[in-house]
This record gives sequence, C-alpha cells and structure tokens, in this order.
Amino acid sequence: MDKREQELRQKVADLKAKAEECNNSGKYEEAKAKIEDAKNAKNELDNYLAMMQIQVSEPVNSQAGILPPSSVQNEDPSYKDVFMKAIRGQH
Repeated sequence: MDKREQELRQKVADLKAKAEECNNSGKYEEAKAKIEDAKNAKNELDNYLAMMQIQVSEPVNSQAGILPPSSVQNEDPSYKDVFMKAIRGQH
C-alpha cells in the first residue's frame, strides 16, 4: 500500500466516522452530506486502485517517435528519376 492509497483510505474512514457522529447527535442532513462525501472518496479510492492495476511497463524502444535511419541510402539516382517521371506522367 503506497502513500496515496493510505491517504485515500484514511479520508474515507474519517468521513465515515464524522457521518456516524452527526447521525448519532441528530444532525441528519449533515450526516447525509458526510455520507455522500464518503461515497465520493470511496469512488476516488476505487478509481486509484483500478489505475494502479492497469499500469504498463516502459516500451522496449524508449525512443518512441524517432524513426530508424533509412536503409536505402546508396540508391542509384536514375531509378528515382524514372519513378518520379512515372508519377508525374512524363515519358
């Protein structure tokens, strides 16, 4: 359990305790508000735990986005000229 998870769990427990305290003292509207806050905090905790489960490792190629160098560098320029003429429709 990491620090963030501990904080979220403590927040849920504190809100639940405050809701019980308000309910026991007859402050029902305040208790209802604390219960809603506790539910929201619980949802936040659930979302955090779900995110922790789907984390992925770093990609094998850490230089993502960088293309490898062109493998054809000593190409005969005449092939390129013929290709470009064919594309342009020139004979």
